[in-house]
Amino acid sequence: MSTILININTRVRGDHKPNLSYERFDEFTYGGIQYVAIAPMPAGISPMNRDYCRTRDEMQVEDDWKSGIEEDVADLVLEDADIRTDFATADGVVSAALNTKITEKTGYGVKSGLVVAAQDTPDMTVKVSSGISYSVTGERHPHDAVASITITPDPTAARVDIVYDSPAGVITYLECAPATTPVAGEKDFTIATNAVATDTLTIGGVEFTAVASEPTAVQFVPGVDAAATAAVLAPILAANATIAALYDVAVVGAVITLAEKAAGMGSTPADASFTGTLVVTNGAATTSAAATYPAAATLPSGGFLLAHVAVAADATTIGSANITDKRVMLDAIRTAATAPTATPTKVGETVVVDDGTVYFSVGTSSAADWKQITFVAE
Repeated sequence: MSTILININTRVRGDHKPNLSYERFDEFTYGGIQYVAIAPMPAGISPMNRDYCRTRDEMQVEDDWKSGIEEDVADLVLEDADIRTDFATADGVVSAALNTKITEKTGYGVKSGLVVAAQDTPDMTVKVSSGISYSVTGERHPHDAVASITITPDPTAARVDIVYDSPAGVITYLECAPATTPVAGEKDFTIATNAVATDTLTIGGVEFTAVASEPTAVQFVPGVDAAATAAVLAPILAANATIAALYDVAVVGAVITLAEKAAGMGSTPADASFTGTLVVTNGAATTSAAATYPAAATLPSGGFLLAHVAVAADATTIGSANITDKRVMLDAIRTAATAPTATPTKVGETVVVDDGTVYFSVGTSSAADWKQITFVAE
């Protein structure tokens, strides 16, 4: 695993004077050796006290530094797999605002809050809780709660809309294209030549036989003409459990129509077959087609998706079941007993190991994307 060096700007204070106090990263000379304060150092403390000082050559991450890493390491900037640290002022003093960023930020995304939710009494609006996010450029965006975002449904088609945090740090709602309307499978069957006893008709996957009298559930008595036979067949088909599970049955004259009960379920009626005198003309099928939901709208570059909102056709309320949380939360700085070996899940993850070493992820391809950070004084 490779190492990333992070230079720390020290403040040179000359020879050590026991009556003076020293700030963190102050550098001074004692006994001909250069030392750097690793913690605020009150007057009277010896440079030999390792709770407060290290020699310049010893400047690297150890257990004594772990508690201070989140406070004093500023924004880690990834440039060609190198990391550099920028401080708020030339003398290495970190500002309060920058300390807040360091404590919270190990990447970009949502630090806290920004939960998209239905109203307590659901209506056609959603609300967003207050929270904090960081843009891909490292900007910290505090957000007040948004009490109400109005959603207008499409009268005939469903949609999947999005709520996101814009690159400028503005909670934004985007209406997406509606789904296409599902199409019911349908086919007409025209009795061209009337049936006589012993003829068969297979329709909707079920065979029906013509008889002279006393028909069973899968038999029929032909009428005096094709229209009369169609009128006899239609209720028999509608009463059949196999056909009734999929299709509505209609009849007009000598034409029987099977139409999919639930549009878009893939049950396009097949051609009928027949034997004997009976002749049936199969009409052109209307192919069953499911509703097509477009992908959610493309986020503007640098935006953060907060939620998908499923909006039914002509919806009257948006409930919690309609909202899918899509926030990408910032990972806290993690601790671990040993160096990380799993592939990082995102760029910018930070792990502090028990021995004081720090690892920062610069990619998501393999465990080799973990880089060890070593601090050295300039």
